[in-house]
Amino acid sequence: TDGSITKKRMHHFDTSSSAKMLSFSNIEIETSLMEISFISTNENKVSFLCYNYITIKDGNKYNTHSLEQKHSQDPSRLLRIDFWGLNLIIKSQHSSNLIVGDAPFEITFYTDKKSGITSAYFPCNYEVAHNELTEELFNIFRDSLIGYFSLINGARVQITKEYYNSFTRIYSYDKIENISYSSYLCGSIRVYDPDTSLFEFDNYVRWNNVLNINKFVQHLSTAQQVLSIVDRAFILILAFEGLCEKYQSLVDKERIPSQLVSKGSFQIIKKELLNILENHNEISTDVMKKLSDRICNLNSNKSSTNKFKLIIDDLNIEMTEKINTLFKKVRSTLVHEATLNEYEDYQLLSELIREIILRLINSKLERYSSFVDKMFKGESPNLSYNEYIIQKHIKIEDSLFAEYDRRFKYWIKQGK
Repeated sequence: TDGSITKKRMHHFDTSSSAKMLSFSNIEIETSLMEISFISTNENKVSFLCYNYITIKDGNKYNTHSLEQKHSQDPSRLLRIDFWGLNLIIKSQHSSNLIVGDAPFEITFYTDKKSGITSAYFPCNYEVAHNELTEELFNIFRDSLIGYFSLINGARVQITKEYYNSFTRIYSYDKIENISYSSYLCGSIRVYDPDTSLFEFDNYVRWNNVLNINKFVQHLSTAQQVLSIVDRAFILILAFEGLCEKYQSLVDKERIPSQLVSKGSFQIIKKELLNILENHNEISTDVMKKLSDRICNLNSNKSSTNKFKLIIDDLNIEMTEKINTLFKKVRSTLVHEATLNEYEDYQLLSELIREIILRLINSKLERYSSFVDKMFKGESPNLSYNEYIIQKHIKIEDSLFAEYDRRFKYWIKQGK
């Protein structure tokens, strides 16, 4: 190859670089986020490791390919993506509409039995008005698509290739070998039946923008591959706390009382408690001050249980005895002692995090709980993203999509 390399720093091997090259067939190749791994002055050879993706540009590559593209002249139109780690039986044989920004993008799935790779195709129905999925639009929700399918899959999913009209993008990730899967959304036979219109994906994209749901799905996926149940539970309790903390930060502060009882009532209680302390002469001055400070802070409403309760209340999940025990006892022993007494406590935590995300995105997918008795009582709010943030007084500074975003041509609205 012959090309030029753009380097950010040149003084050590951890240099981040990008390159543009031409192959012997005059195919243009672009590589981003590389680092030098080897230099040979004798052979005049430099080797790089790619940590992101390689783009191969060849405008004639798909002219005779089975991927339909004859009606579209847009070189950046996305035709197909290949997944690693997506181990599902896609039940529905008909096309679905992947809803993003209230706009539909037709999507169909195919699994190659020989390689095991599942592909998503984005055809265009030219008999009706339809959006074409371009690189610009796909960049908006690529990460959300990975997170959404990882959630359903119950283990990590990654995009390995993207096929566009005039170029291919190959990602440099290692091949995923999941050893364990959660069956909460696909059951033991691992079936996924996408709805005709995936409105819940639109909700996932929007919530991911403000809550970074992908991060918590990644924690779920990571924990699923760990052999030790205690270690799994420890990862998940930290993820759960992070999710609840992030959610609480978005809620109108007026909804979160800062005190347990009214200021006037607490003043009376505090005065009585301080009078009791003053009658104990054997208490030293230093101890007296520490106890007084603690009494003054008794009315503060800042316990971890409060932020847990906030999100499950908003999602209409009933505070059952088992969930209450999970919050008050199981959490404490996990965080402070790294101890898990019951396997069921881990299973409940794993399913609870998933259920919270599913109710947030208003998912209609069937749940396959490991418990015989129903763990999550109370009906889901059944609200779209926009309806939810209005009803629950969620403060969002930056919206990902404007209504009737000009980047999309056609829109459909979710029915009541």
